Formats: sequence, C-alpha cells, structure tokens
Amino acid sequence: MKEELLNLIVLYSKGELSKENIIQAYGQMMMDLLEVYINDSNSSTLREAITCKVVGLESTGKKLGYDSKLTNEEVKPRNVQTGGKKVLDAWGNYSDLTHRRHNKYINDKVVIHISGFVDGFLMYVLKINYEDLAGYFQVMLDRDLPNGDQKNKYVRTAYFTFNVIKDTSHNAANQFSNGSINYIMLDAGHSYESLMEDIKVWYNKVTPGGIISGDDYGVFGGVTQAADEFFYGQFHKGFRSFARKKPRIQIKHMLTRPDDMRERVSIQSIKQLEKYGMYYEPIVNEPYEGFAPAENCRRPEHISKDNKPGELYPGAGLGWMTGRHYGCYLAHRMALETMDTENFDYTLVFEADAFIYTGLEEFVEIVHRACFLSERDNVPFISLANNPSRNKEKIDELFSKTAANQDLAHCYLIPNREKQWWMDRLKDCGWDVGDLWYNHVFANNPRPRYTTNKMYSKQAEGFSLLDLTIKTWS
Repeated sequence: MKEELLNLIVLYSKGELSKENIIQAYGQMMMDLLEVYINDSNSSTLREAITCKVVGLESTGKKLGYDSKLTNEEVKPRNVQTGGKKVLDAWGNYSDLTHRRHNKYINDKVVIHISGFVDGFLMYVLKINYEDLAGYFQVMLDRDLPNGDQKNKYVRTAYFTFNVIKDTSHNAANQFSNGSINYIMLDAGHSYESLMEDIKVWYNKVTPGGIISGDDYGVFGGVTQAADEFFYGQFHKGFRSFARKKPRIQIKHMLTRPDDMRERVSIQSIKQLEKYGMYYEPIVNEPYEGFAPAENCRRPEHISKDNKPGELYPGAGLGWMTGRHYGCYLAHRMALETMDTENFDYTLVFEADAFIYTGLEEFVEIVHRACFLSERDNVPFISLANNPSRNKEKIDELFSKTAANQDLAHCYLIPNREKQWWMDRLKDCGWDVGDLWYNHVFANNPRPRYTTNKMYSKQAEGFSLLDLTIKTWS
C-alpha cells in the first residue's frame, strides 16, 4: 500500500480527517470505497495496516508470519458495527496453534498489539507480551493436544479476550500499568476539570512514542482549554479532535564515583524514572586529576596554579579552575555529544549529586510539560530546579524565562532536535565549569532559556569532589 494512501486511511480512522475533507481532495468515489472497506466485517487488512502505522511498525502486508517486517510483533484488530451483536472487548485469536508455534512465540518474545474499531474508527490500541498469555494458551494446548504435536491436529482457535471495564475513567486507569498502551482516545467528561484529570491519570499509561488523543476539541470549551494548557497547544488538530505523540526521553546521569554516598543517593532516586518509560544511562567519568588545560579555555588566567579550588573574588561567584572543573565540563559535553536523535526526542541531564525533590509523578509530569513548552517557544534548555538568575520573566505558574545566566546545572532538559546547535556551541564557546559554560553559551548566542518556578530537583548534601568541601543547603 502506498504511503500517501495509508496516511489518509489512518487519519480518517483516527477521526482526524473528515468526510468532507476527503471528498474535497479525492472525490466521492474514494470516500465510498473507504467507508465500505474500512468497516467491512470480513476484511481486516486495512485495520491491520492502520494499527501497524499507529504503533510505528513497518507492515509486511502478509497473512503468514509476524506482521512487522523488522520485529517479532503481531497486530490483532477487531471491528464492531453500530447496532450489531458484537461487543468491543479487546478480543483476538491465533489460528491453528501448536506446541511448536507456542514455544517459538515465547522464545521470540512476541509482542501483541490489540486494536479496537467501531465502524472502522480506531478507539484504542493495547500492547501485551505473548508470554503474559502463555499460561492461558498452554491450558488449551494441553486440553486439545495432550500428547504433544500431532500431524494435522491443532488448536483451531486459540482466543483471548479482556473484560470491558465499566467504571469511572480514573478508576479504570488504575487497572493499567505504565507504558502499556500504544494509543488511547479520551472521550469521557467534557469539562476542563474532567479532561485535565483524565489526561493526568492516563498519560503515564501510554508508552513513549505512543499516542494520547481526545475527542471534541474545539467543540467544548473545557476540552479545548485543558488540551491547550497541558500540551501547550503542541499536538495534531484533527476533525474535532487532538492527538499528541508522547516524547521518548533518555536520561544522561553524569557520575564520577558511583559508590560514593551522595552518588548512590542520586542513582537510587533517578533510576525510579525507568518506571515511567525513561531510558536511564549512567556516564561514569573518573575525576580529572591533572591540571586544567589552557587550550580552548574561556578564562585561562583563572586556572589554578596548584590545582586547588578557591574563590577568585570573595562573593563574586567565580573560583579558580582546577582539573576537576575541566572534568565537570567534559561530563556535560559528553552528555550533549551522546544524545541519540534517532531513538529519543529529549535528553534529561543529571549531575552526580542530583536527586528528585518532589513526588515522582509530579516530576514526570513537569518533565513532559517542559517538552511541550520547549516546542512551543523553541527553547533549547529548560532547568528543573528553579535556578537563580539576574532576571526572571514568568511564563505561567510552572515556568519562567531567565536571563542568559542561571546558577547551577544539576538537572536540565535538552531537546534532541537541537543537537547540531549544541555541537556548534561546543566548537565556538571555550570551556568552563558546567553552569558557567552554559551561561557563556547563552550570553553569546541569545536564545530563550527557561527554568521551573519550583525546585523539582536538588543536590545532595555531603562532600563535593569538585570543590573539595562539605556542601549543605539551608
């Protein structure tokens, strides 16, 4: 199937393209064909293609074998028609299952994407591992093939189904684990408060790269306000709907001595974000014990002669630069250089002593809200620690725009789309200790720089390997 046609079918199925739009662009005949085949009770080819497209798989278009060309993944679409006898109940099946096929699916770690349609319109996509259903299928195999595989004998229809949850949206969300949903359509209460609560309770259930969408955008004022506010307007606007891809976030945790107490506290705190689909990657650099190099240094006259830290001018905030300060710069540099632009959309950078200072879900929410705001205002750096600055201009209750300078750089978000801009800054901005280097970057390359209005991350107290002193915070 050609990509243009598949994109058209997907947009229509998700309610993001109206009949009128299709008729105007492609004619009534195209609309008639689409309505017939997308809702046909006997043909699932289009619905399989739609499901593959939505979850990011390259479809084989074949009935045999896995549905994805590159991975061991299957799609199981189900369509019900208004007024019909069938109920949309997350149902799927495997035909002609054998012990051999069953064991192969377990060994291949097959992932199943279960999609539900009403009259050809996509309602949801759920993701489950085949292994999670293995015990259920094994009972059927042991019943029908108790002596193992036999020629021309199979479990003709190894089906599975999920119960319809008749409950409030909030209670229903508690029955799903984080990252278990590829696509969800929110269409419950239409007040601002109802949709905002629905977004917050369902958002973490969506897998990174998955889609969270909602109906009646532009129809009800409360729906429109809540969607615009949470996502900062950064979503696809369809026909009376909105749809947003959940950002894929990688974590760069800059460590020097992972067995040090401060760093152990930091690791334990930050690794919790893996529960919310963020990819944790520690970067371990031993302390740089040599003298700081004068080459490409922004202020070589401030390099310490005895390689010991100390204040240059009391109260000025500048200190002598040592080899360890250079090591700090190298760690931040490596975090920027190793950003993965292919598999992730944003990079969350933590210094070795940083820890999460708020509730975990509150922190996760502010990180994602920062992603959306970064897109709206084209911001290449957002701190998550209410960083001090010479000047702050409030954006809203959550964020402020700062001057070029910000004190500290222990927790910040970088959009991966800006990687080339940062690589250019590494070339044209001389090195300095972490936070001062960033200040130099924005002073000489003016762009918006934001921070949160609340301290979501803090630095652990204790002995600082950088400054060789005990750090405490009031």
